[in-house]
Amino acid sequence: MEKNNFSFIYNYLKSIDIQIDKQEFEMQVFSHPDFPSILAFSDTLKFFGIENDVFNVSKSQTCELQNNFIAVLNNDSKKSTPFFAFVQKVNEKFTFYDFVTNNNRLLDEEKFIDLFQETVLIVKAVHNHSKQKSKITLHNTVSNFFIALFLLLSINFFNIIFFKIYNGNIWYIFSVLILSLIGWIHWSMLTPLNRMNFMFRHV
Repeated sequence: MEKNNFSFIYNYLKSIDIQIDKQEFEMQVFSHPDFPSILAFSDTLKFFGIENDVFNVSKSQTCELQNNFIAVLNNDSKKSTPFFAFVQKVNEKFTFYDFVTNNNRLLDEEKFIDLFQETVLIVKAVHNHSKQKSKITLHNTVSNFFIALFLLLSINFFNIIFFKIYNGNIWYIFSVLILSLIGWIHWSMLTPLNRMNFMFRHV
């Protein structure tokens, strides 16, 4: 699944006034062991504090679905790979974007049922979304502090070793070593992507 096909989930979240970090969301989805199944999207939404459920809905129950939802659909050809779509019910009709034909479609219930694969994802509520974002921001801030401290103290350390500008002050050298070690540990715990983000933000 290509990144530009993620618009189905973004449009759904937008319709219920939820915003997420798209870059982080896509990274989490692509790294999920069940990708590209709908469970990968469900679990990733929960990671962001967005409670949701995946339901098996019989074709006879489609009329009971709420106005906005994510559905697994098939194309008219029946031979194409099923795809995810953000579906809206409008005046007993179903509208969605077909990624196979690259067209917006408006179908009555009977024609929609022919494509419906009896699986939907529906968001229930948002819990601690802002707290989750705050925790991530705090973690990044702390990590960036120790990384910057590590780089700064490393320069100081090499100055001490090679130029002896502190006249053999053992306690100062010891404190520099300890703080440098803490910075190195935080740096080693970062993923390659986070290291790149840090470098690009500070260059």
